[in-house]
Amino acid sequence: MSSSSSSDQVGRPRPLTIIMAVIVAGLLLVAFWPRTIVETMLPSTNAIFHLRVIRTALITYAHHNNGRYATMRELVSFGLLDEQFASEVPQYSFEIVLVGDGFVASATPVSKDAARFGYYMEADGAIRYQKEASSRCMPCFPEGRAGEILQ
Repeated sequence: MSSSSSSDQVGRPRPLTIIMAVIVAGLLLVAFWPRTIVETMLPSTNAIFHLRVIRTALITYAHHNNGRYATMRELVSFGLLDEQFASEVPQYSFEIVLVGDGFVASATPVSKDAARFGYYMEADGAIRYQKEASSRCMPCFPEGRAGEILQ
């Protein structure tokens, strides 16, 4: 009986072997996939997440202040954002510019090596690639997609 049970296992991969093969394949894919394709397909989730947090804070503040949006410092003082937003979050610096009755919140890489693309968002909530290059990111957007909404 033991000889038949050992022959049943011959040729059948073990679950751990399959898991390890999938992990290795994933690592090889990431290692050899062209950087530009990965960054275009997977924009910085850190920047996008924080821009959405900022928008939520701005809307909450406006709701309590007769529709008026706030600066970053006001959002921190009001307790709607953590102090880190007033300086830099890893890889990005964030800024809010009040424009008329609206705002532009931007996420710009802290350096050319920190991240490749910059993003911004207006009151409509759509997150877009930055429109212009800066000293901290070049070109700040995929070729031909300056100011385009992320898909």
